[in-house]
Amino acid sequence: MSTIKSSTEHLTLNADGVGKDIKFQANGVEKASISSAGALTIGSMNWSSVSRGNSVSQSIPASTVTVLVQDTSFYDTLSEMDAAGRFTATAAGTYHITVNILGLAVAWSANNEPDIEIKVNGTTKVFNRQPFQAAVTTRFGRSMSGSVKLAANDYVEVTLNTPVAFSTQAGTQFCNISIDRTA
Repeated sequence: MSTIKSSTEHLTLNADGVGKDIKFQANGVEKASISSAGALTIGSMNWSSVSRGNSVSQSIPASTVTVLVQDTSFYDTLSEMDAAGRFTATAAGTYHITVNILGLAVAWSANNEPDIEIKVNGTTKVFNRQPFQAAVTTRFGRSMSGSVKLAANDYVEVTLNTPVAFSTQAGTQFCNISIDRTA
């Protein structure tokens, strides 16, 4: 290993030889590297970013807590979310979660609403209730977002609970979840 320093000029790093990488370390621990192919890897920036949508309609039964299923992955940087709708954190941190739902037309009376919950390890951490002000018989949309602190291996699920059975609109642009680690 070579250690170099330049205080007054540009610094050029060169790892001669086939398959030799440039490594950046602090206190003997690798923090980043540049591969011989030019790929930059930053260990501390290996953060979660997930976006999934639902390509098919999902039936939400009345009075039953139902996990929102997202069968289509737009991206999942660390492969942390499965098709059944469960996100499992690989690292501790603060995660921001955004949920969008479009429900098909069904008769709702005033003050009825679907409850949307973000649950961590089965316990509700973020809750959203947006009651209808008047009876509704058309498609309806609901969105919510919130941040949660997770330990490594904590899991997150988004659930719906509603007094009226309904189905979500098919199409990933209508029903989707995004989860991003922010700290």
